[in-house]
Amino acid sequence: MTAFSKAVDVLMEGGADLGIPDADGTRMRDIYMAAGPKVTAIIHTWERRRAGKQVPLGEKRCAMCGKDGKLLWCAACHSILYCSSECQSMRAILSTRFVHG
Repeated sequence: MTAFSKAVDVLMEGGADLGIPDADGTRMRDIYMAAGPKVTAIIHTWERRRAGKQVPLGEKRCAMCGKDGKLLWCAACHSILYCSSECQSMRAILSTRFVHG
C-alpha cells in the first residue's frame, strides 16, 4: 500500500465524510475515482463497512443487478464488478443523476 492510499485508509477509518465540499465546492465523493484503483477500492471497502455490508471474496456479484457468474471489472475505476456493459452504463447513469441531480 502506498503512503497516499494508506493516508486515505486512515482518514476513512477516522470517519472522513466524502460529501463535505472544499473551498471551491468540490466534493471528494465526485472525484475520488481519479486517484486510481487502490484509493477507489479503499473507499468502496469503507463505504460497505459503514453501511454494514460485508461481501466475502467468494460471493462477488454485479454491482447493478446482483447476478453472479462471469463478471467484468469497471473500465473506469477497476474496482467494481459488473455482469455486462449494459449494467455498467445503467449504474453510471443512475450515479450521475443521484450525485449531480
